[in-house]
Formats: sequence, structure tokens, C-alpha cells
Amino acid sequence: MRVNLLLLLAVTELALSQQNSVPLFRSESNLVPIEVQVVDRNTRQPVAGLTRDDFEVFDEGERKEIVAFDDGSGPRDVALLLDVSGGPINEGVIFAAKALLGLQRPEDRLALLSFSDGAAELRAPLTDDERRIEQALYQVFTRDRRRATKNSRLLDAIRSAEKVLADTAAPRRPLIIAVTHNREKNSKTRQEDLIQSLLKRSIRLEALTIPQEWPSSTPYRGRIVGNPSLGFPTVGPPEPPPPAPPTFLDNLHSVEPVAAATGGQTIHLDYANARRAASPDETGRTWNVATIASIIETEILARFREEYGLAIRGASSPEPKFRRLVVKLSPEAERRYPDAVVYARSGYYSSQPDNSTSQENRKQ
Repeated sequence: MRVNLLLLLAVTELALSQQNSVPLFRSESNLVPIEVQVVDRNTRQPVAGLTRDDFEVFDEGERKEIVAFDDGSGPRDVALLLDVSGGPINEGVIFAAKALLGLQRPEDRLALLSFSDGAAELRAPLTDDERRIEQALYQVFTRDRRRATKNSRLLDAIRSAEKVLADTAAPRRPLIIAVTHNREKNSKTRQEDLIQSLLKRSIRLEALTIPQEWPSSTPYRGRIVGNPSLGFPTVGPPEPPPPAPPTFLDNLHSVEPVAAATGGQTIHLDYANARRAASPDETGRTWNVATIASIIETEILARFREEYGLAIRGASSPEPKFRRLVVKLSPEAERRYPDAVVYARSGYYSSQPDNSTSQENRKQ
């Protein structure tokens, strides 16, 4: 039976409070939720069937007890961001948006935003009404197709999506998915401030980058980039030098570090120059809605279905302070899955102690 993380946290709190006569020196805000994805670096498939004992969590180098664990099946609130910069929306954005609708389960809510060089526009608030989302997509594909600007305020748009998820509360899990050309320019939001804000709210960002100049039929080459600072390798076949400058990677640094810091991944959909691509590559796949749907199903949706939810007791301090987290497989699990790569948030910000609780503790 699938049990959501909130119920496990509540049971844990009750059990601990019954075992200790001294009030617990923590509140709900001290519980740090950690969404974890484990992926085989060779097949890109998620590693399923792991248990609490298969994970280890280190907070500033100190191993922490995992106080709650589940299979990540709780309901989600998802903010889907669509980049409409660059003139008429290319087929890649349209195909990706339609395919991503497959992530919505009956218990999930989805919001839709579009953006370019201005403020992000909320096309549909959080809803479980699939028809409303489809109508919002039609609005984006018809009205926003006239946008001509080449650049976008990507970081500002992510901040807008964060605000849409501001009221998301457990047991719902907040998630932002950005489909973007990754040509960031003129955002007022600083990258480091955005990362800090997302970590404080435990919001994960997943990014799908698509070339702005989208040919109608070109070979597929995809790769997944994780967090290089933590030793996560590039997954997928090596890429030959592109025949033309990959303009959509001009500002790669704008989205990739944000996704990696929050525990998400950046999926790059690359292409060879259409005029030099005489035939499909060795996989036989070319760009079309079925291809993109297959890629998203394999490299995004499959991971979402095999997530794990962990929680630890976070540290308290008078002022919020960043604390680095490292989530690893246990030595035994590493032996069973030697090619596994773990994706999780890079850290969290300590919470302020509850004054009433701390005063009671001092009286004891």
C-alpha cells in the first residue's frame, strides 16, 4: 500500500513525543523533505524498489536519521512553464507541452504559464481540470505565436511559477517544469536568490531545453546533465561537434544550475543541422510529436513515477543558514546498482527555533 510522506511524518512525531517526556525541540518546519530520483547512468531508466535502508543522508558531513520514507506517490502541484520567445512557437515546444500533459494524474493539479521577454503570464491556475489546461494550451499556441523577441526573462518566469506554488502544502509536492530555449536576458531575479528561494520552499525544478531554430525533421540526440559539482556524469552518447553554433545553449548556465541545486535534471534536446542531415541517425528517430512524447515518457515521466520521498530533522539556528546535503545509496545498494546516479536537492536552509518550545526546554 502506498503511504504518503505526511502521514509517516505525523506518525513519527507522535511516536517520538510519546517516548520522550521533554517536549521536542523542533516544529513542523524542522522537517526537511527530500525528493530523490535514482537513475541508471547507462539505460537512463529509474531504479525502482529501493527502501529506506538503501539510502544515506549527510547534513554538512554528518549522517542523519531518515525519519520518514515513502515511494514518492503523493499528489503534486505542477507549474508548467512554456517559452514562447523567438517568434512563432516551433514544433518542439508544442510537442513537448502536449506530451507533458501525460504527467498529470487524477490527484495532481497543474498550472500553465507562458513567458518571453516580459512578465510571465498565468494561462491557467492550479487545477485538476484537464479540459481547462487544454484550452489554455490552445490560447498559448494561438495568441503567443506572434511573439518575435529572441530572448526571454527565464529566471523571472521561474520566480513567477514559484509564486503560483506558494500555497502548496503537504501532502502535495511542488514541482516546476520549464520548457525553454534557455536564452536568458534581463531578468531582475538573480540566479543565487532564485536557488535560495526554491530550496526554502522545497520546490524542485526540471528543465527541458529546446532549440529556438527548430527544423521540421532532424535526428535526435539527447543527453542528461546532472550536478557536475557532485560528480554526476553526463549520461548518454558523446556528441559530435555541431555543424552550427548551438544558439540555445548560449546561456546554459541560467537554468541548469537551478535545476541541479533543487534536485532536478536538465534534458537537452539537441539536433544536427537539417541541411546536413540526409537521413535519421542510428536510432531511426526523427523529430515529431511521437518522438518527443517517447523521449519525455522515457526520460522524465518514468522518473517521476519512481521517485522516493525522504525526510530528516533539519538544524535550527537564529538566522537561516544554508546547510549542504548529500544523498547516497548505502554501500550494499551501491553494490547492487553500481551504475546508479542519485539526484536530490543540494541543501536546505536551517529554520529558526520555536521560542515557546525552546523556553520550555530551558526550564527542564
